[in-house]
Amino acid sequence: MVKKMIVIGIVAMLGSACSSIGKIQMRTDDMTGAKVFTLDLEHTSKERMPGLLAPRYDCIAKYVRDINPKKGEITEVTLVTKACSTCDDLTDNAVLKINDKTYEIKFGEKNTEVKSQTDTTKHYHKRSDGYVDYSRPTGSTSETQTWKELRGKIVITPELKKAMIESSAITYRVYSGTNPVTYVLESDDISKVKKFLLTDGSDLK
Repeated sequence: MVKKMIVIGIVAMLGSACSSIGKIQMRTDDMTGAKVFTLDLEHTSKERMPGLLAPRYDCIAKYVRDINPKKGEITEVTLVTKACSTCDDLTDNAVLKINDKTYEIKFGEKNTEVKSQTDTTKHYHKRSDGYVDYSRPTGSTSETQTWKELRGKIVITPELKKAMIESSAITYRVYSGTNPVTYVLESDDISKVKKFLLTDGSDLK
């Protein structure tokens, strides 16, 4: 009889444990006085990917707010969507809906990166008495998963910033080819975005 053990990468586990999702972080340049605030949020789409029983799209929204005493403030959000390997790339256009107002937006930067991960399963012999010798695997099998990361960057203008600070509802929509991909922010995430847009760093722990 064969028993299977999935080999899990230690690096992946450490990365998950040290996740910065939902935390506003700040870096300060003591030479120039510039401050850079970052915030990463996770979202899941309303729609499913193409195909029977396909999963929904997952997204990490990576917010960056760069405040420079000489150059002013630049705020951007990069939407990183995890999509199937056969999914179409992002189009140039996106839509941001704040409360009941819709803003049509063009991505400032856009790219697609193909990712893969291999999971290895080791096989062991189980004796009739139930003993399994894990020190002597009898073989192994590997399975590789491939997916796309679709990235699009949106500049948050002063108009958008003001609207987001005053908002009670925020929705992003991007397009994978002709397929709409919609991310509706939860109320807790909206509160974090507002704090990110307003903070001067003094209220961060």
